[in-house]
Amino acid sequence: MKIRLIAASSLAVLLCACGGSASQVSGNQDDVKTVKAQYKTVTQRTNVYSRSCSKGKCKSVKTGVKTMQVRKKVRDTKYCVELDNVNGKSDNDDAWFTVTSSEYYKALKRDEGDKVSKMSYNTRGC
Repeated sequence: MKIRLIAASSLAVLLCACGGSASQVSGNQDDVKTVKAQYKTVTQRTNVYSRSCSKGKCKSVKTGVKTMQVRKKVRDTKYCVELDNVNGKSDNDDAWFTVTSSEYYKALKRDEGDKVSKMSYNTRGC
């Protein structure tokens, strides 16, 4: 029972920390763009072991170190939508919003100038 309680509370904390609730905005569709994920190459070292057996007893013996290059993700892909007349204010144009991929694909289907009644976003800017 305690494990279930801990797991449930941990999940609740994760949902809150990840921004489970997005803000909403309205306006006119202007533009869309993506900022590709960013990777860097790092050197990863791992120990190499071999199995050594004597008199019926076996054990693992370190025989060296293997070095290899791996790509590590530094930044996820960002999906962005630009709106004009944000929340009905004609002087609030060219505002960028970082959105989820599903919201981005909805925006791709719209034409420039189309009315966006509600769009969920994670952060302002891109």
